[in-house]
Amino acid sequence: METTAVWQLSVPPDFIDVEADFVTAAAHCERLAVTAQETENMATQRELYQQLNSGLNQLLPVLNEPIPDADREAFTVDTLPASSPMLDCDSDLLCEYCLALSELLGGGRMSVSVEEALQGLLSDLIRLLTDHIAAPRWLRTAEGVQPLV
Repeated sequence: METTAVWQLSVPPDFIDVEADFVTAAAHCERLAVTAQETENMATQRELYQQLNSGLNQLLPVLNEPIPDADREAFTVDTLPASSPMLDCDSDLLCEYCLALSELLGGGRMSVSVEEALQGLLSDLIRLLTDHIAAPRWLRTAEGVQPLV
C-alpha cells in the first residue's frame, strides 16, 4: 500500500509541493512544527504533529543518499558560509530525535508546561535539521570544486 508523502497532503493547503525534494520536504516539516506549536486547537495540533511524524519518517531514509549530480550546484558555494548548523550528530540522528518528540506530542497526555517545552525543543531541532540538510556541501575554488568536510 503506497502512502502519500506528507508534503503532498492538503492540510495545511499552503504547504503543498508535489515536486518536493529532501530540502523542500525538510522545510515543510519545519513549517508543520511551527504551525503546530502556534495552534491552540488540540485536535488540529495533534493532527499536525502526526503529519510531521509521517513526514519525518519519509525523510529519514533519504537523508544519507548522495545528492544527485543535477542538484549539486545548489549545494556549491563560492565562499565559506559565515556560520554553519552546530550539533555534533548526523542528520539521521537529528531526524530520529525529532521523530521521538513529534510522536510524544502527537499523543498528548502531558502537563502543559512539559508540552510547551517539548514543542519549543522540537521546533528548534527541526529548524536545525532543515539548516543542516540545506547547508552547502562543496566549495568552488581555483583548484576546482572541493567537498566541505
